[in-house]
Amino acid sequence: MKKRTVYSIMGLLILSGLTGCGKSPEVETTPISITVSDAAHGGADNGFYILPPLVAEPTYSGVFDPNLSPTISIPALGIEFTTERVPDSEYIRVDEEEELYIVNWKTEPFEFDVPGVYRMSFNLGEVEIGFIEIEVFETLQEVVSQGDIITTVIQPGRTIPIKFRIETEPAE
Repeated sequence: MKKRTVYSIMGLLILSGLTGCGKSPEVETTPISITVSDAAHGGADNGFYILPPLVAEPTYSGVFDPNLSPTISIPALGIEFTTERVPDSEYIRVDEEEELYIVNWKTEPFEFDVPGVYRMSFNLGEVEIGFIEIEVFETLQEVVSQGDIITTVIQPGRTIPIKFRIETEPAE
């Protein structure tokens, strides 16, 4: 597989700046299947929710738990985000006002395989509590031609806010 700088997308979001821009290019493609696993998308009902901008806003009503030490990993890219503050590194932090965890992923230093699907895993200790797949395309035209898939374009060098919520008492 050839390594290149590419446009990539993360599933289930609005195509940044491209919705309503007129005609979609006429390119034949195979529909993609982006998998999301959290309490809002058919995953375990464990009180874990991936939040915008990676997915559309989910409905939740449990009690937020700001006292955990989650990790996020993208093994194929050698990425692991933790809550440990390391100089010159991104780390997961708690936003108690917004009741979420957040890390800003700087995509610039990474090269993606085209085509490629990358799994972003959310973990507590050794247990995966949810995940989302990242689909990579070579051109912006390929992203637009996907039709009914609602996506956000991730351009190399852009910082992606990864936001998620973990509840101590999931709503029943």
